Amino acid sequence: MEDQDISIMEYPRSYINLFEYVERNRSNLTETEVKLITRGLIVALHHCMSRGVYRRTHMKNILVHTNTLHVKLMDFGDALLVEERRDDEPLLISAIRKYAEWATTEDLRVLLDELVPRISSCFWIRPRVSKECLDLLEHLHDVKSRMTLQAMLKHDWFKRKTEA
Repeated sequence: MEDQDISIMEYPRSYINLFEYVERNRSNLTETEVKLITRGLIVALHHCMSRGVYRRTHMKNILVHTNTLHVKLMDFGDALLVEERRDDEPLLISAIRKYAEWATTEDLRVLLDELVPRISSCFWIRPRVSKECLDLLEHLHDVKSRMTLQAMLKHDWFKRKTEA
């Protein structure tokens, strides 16, 4: 396959980037909003990674539907496509995939640190934030216990009904 640029254009009505969404809400998000956005983001990133597409994620390249909180990813300009070919070294491909998974979960950690108020290494969180949310954040901060995207989707925070 030769190198080529492909533009896929869509006019996503009622979507704004996550940075704008947070600004419009004056940084006053509910835990339910953060949970829905995070879950949608994890599903979207897992979908990309399962197809060999790895990308950096930040608040300005995540689109959020203003009514449903459905998440879309945009701006794949810096994305990396990792596909196995016969002449590729399997260990190299495995190392690239492992790094991409780490970088993706690190981006999620940074994103949650922006969405859930915190001060330095000690969390300062409104009392309304659940212990399940704190547990996920702790796992993301601890490199040794950091979860895969699939494991995150099974975390108790996404199973628990959160008050709005």
